[in-house]
Order: sequence, then C-alpha cells, then structure tokens
Amino acid sequence: MLLKETNEPIGQICCQSILEKPDYIRDLGWFIDKPFQGKGIGTEVSKKVVDYMFKEVRIDKIETCAAITNPASWRLMEKMNFNKTDKTVKIKYTFLENEEECICYEITRDEYLEYSKSIYKNKKIKEI
Repeated sequence: MLLKETNEPIGQICCQSILEKPDYIRDLGWFIDKPFQGKGIGTEVSKKVVDYMFKEVRIDKIETCAAITNPASWRLMEKMNFNKTDKTVKIKYTFLENEEECICYEITRDEYLEYSKSIYKNKKIKEI
C-alpha cells in the first residue's frame, strides 16, 4: 500500500491461495502502519482488492481472520459484509511475540456482488 499523495509505503494487503484449500478460495490479509490506522484506508484498499478478486480473477470465496484483540479489523470485515463464522484459529503474526486467537470471517462471490451494488451506488469508491 502506498499513500496516494506521497507514494510512501504505509502497509500491505494480500489475497493469496491457501495450501490446503482449492484455488478458488483465497485468504485476505492486511497490515497498516499505526499513523495511518483509523482513517478508512484499510476499508478503501480492501474493497478494491476484494472487488478485483471477485470480478476479475473470479474466485468463489474469500476467507480471513482477525485477532480477538483487533476490533478495528473485525469492523472492517463487517463493513464489507463478510460473515463471521463459528471458527477461531491461533495465528502467529510475524510482528507479535505470541500466537493470537483469531475470529474467522468469509464471503462468497455472490454475496459480495450483491453487496457491491450498494457500495458503488453510494460512490464511496471508484468501481474497477
């Protein structure tokens, strides 16, 4: 992720294959540097990546998890209409010392396409 005005790196986002899952299911993950958190950047970038993955790459489903200590990430997923699952996992993030208990979310292409009609209708972000 680069800040539009300065081209400064401010974080990262990826939507990658999961080894034990079929190729049409991807995992979404992101990290935003502290000074840029809480400004809507994560939401804007995530919407564009998810939109691209469903509309252009044409995957069927995106799964993602967020640490129970990171409510900002839950809110981001919920804003994007991801469904909270009953599944929790322990993840060892490279930037943290210990494993974190994480809450899992998912969304299918059909669910996202229905949801995306409303976000583009409001013109908060430019459609890809």
